[in-house]
Amino acid sequence: GECLCADGFLGAAANSGAGKRPAAQFIKLDGIECIALGAVADEQTARQRVDETVRQLSTRAERLISIGCLASQDDPSIGMEVQSIPMDIYSNTFANDYQVLPKNLKSIITHLQTNDYTAANQEFETILKSIRSPKNIGNSDMRNMEGITLHNMAVVNLLAGKY
Repeated sequence: GECLCADGFLGAAANSGAGKRPAAQFIKLDGIECIALGAVADEQTARQRVDETVRQLSTRAERLISIGCLASQDDPSIGMEVQSIPMDIYSNTFANDYQVLPKNLKSIITHLQTNDYTAANQEFETILKSIRSPKNIGNSDMRNMEGITLHNMAVVNLLAGKY
């Protein structure tokens, strides 16, 4: 892959090649890809196994956070480049970039780190309203951001036990 160290992650992603428009920043929450199925003779119900998996994830929800950006190509046939890296690597490697993250993204990270899922979802709802505003109709970057935001809201609801 391409080294993103030169100009920082977000700057390098936006300028990593000719024909790219500036990047849109986002937070990506990894989905839960595996829930323990248990043993053949398990004393836990399926619901209890899901509850235990969610409990374990919510003890350190920041492990699910990645910082990313979208870079649109000037040629629509090429599509969009999506780059993201885990939060712990991002904050250790690109500390200066963290300072320029939008306030709402930093706020969401803080809410997730403190298990304040209601506040995190409220921030995501605000972002979603902005994405869905009339000025963004037809903007393919915003359609991608809408999908990422809806996914993130679903993960936060899962962490909050709303399933």
